[in-house]
Amino acid sequence: MKIVFITDTHFRGTTPKNRKDDFLLTLKAKLTEVVNYCNNNSVDLLLHGGDFFDRPDVSPSVFKDFAKILFNCNCPIYGVHGNHDIYAQNPSTLPRTMLGILDGLEIVNLLDKEPIVIDSDIKLQLTGCGYSYDIEQKENYIVSNTTNSDYCIHIVHGMLLPRKSLPTEKLTTIDQIRSTEADITLTGHYHGGFGIYELDNKYFINPGALVRIDNSLTEIKRQPKILEINLDKRSKPTIKEIPLKSVQKGEHILDRSEIEARMEKESKLIDFLDGILDISNNKLMVIEEIVSSIAENTGVDEVVKRKALEVIANIQSDFSEQDIS
Repeated sequence: MKIVFITDTHFRGTTPKNRKDDFLLTLKAKLTEVVNYCNNNSVDLLLHGGDFFDRPDVSPSVFKDFAKILFNCNCPIYGVHGNHDIYAQNPSTLPRTMLGILDGLEIVNLLDKEPIVIDSDIKLQLTGCGYSYDIEQKENYIVSNTTNSDYCIHIVHGMLLPRKSLPTEKLTTIDQIRSTEADITLTGHYHGGFGIYELDNKYFINPGALVRIDNSLTEIKRQPKILEINLDKRSKPTIKEIPLKSVQKGEHILDRSEIEARMEKESKLIDFLDGILDISNNKLMVIEEIVSSIAENTGVDEVVKRKALEVIANIQSDFSEQDIS
């Protein structure tokens, strides 16, 4: 049995401010590539890890564009909802969302904790858990093989990571859910992904989002991928990540000019303040003269100069209050 998994497609009709390309056209090209890959490689199932849409109420025209592409997929599509697919992190709002319509039209089949069994040459149990405010409770990740299937695959839209590497309590580590009976746990939500992780002969996988919205250096270097899973009764699963061919290099489509301009301004401000500290022992110069002198020598603009004066004024105010107390 051959399976393809993707996640975090974030279908939308507008271009994020950090992108330099036509985001809608890019999304359509990526999804078309995924569907064509499934159709041309005898894929049995296409799975999705959530955040199909960037918001629950995208325009009907955007919905139509992506629904048509998904409709052309020759294999069944199963998935879970992400936080962007519903209103206010509330799964009960799903029926009035665009993903709810896809599910109602049976273009996509949404999973929950009730197992779906696909019985062909291999008996496969499919379960899923879409996003909710309490998604990081361990029972949302841990499942049992209640159908005596050859393989169990569980999909979760949650913050699963190999280790606690982010400054948040709202995450789950792989070690915390190692008791699951799912042979393969697939996750989305964390756009960077962590690849293929094996523990106790079980697989925990996040190939990363199909889209790049954040303009961090990590995202600029990351190449969006699909995941291909091949299941065989006689051997272990073979799993590989396949980079998309339609993606452009990150530096061509992600705009960092705003970040770089801010970093340059902050750097100049630091240099400015360092200069003030270097000559602040000169008691004969008033602070405005010091600032003006450094501004002229370093070539900073008037905005940075005014900001420096504000910072110094606040420091002086703090010292004055300490003297009074």
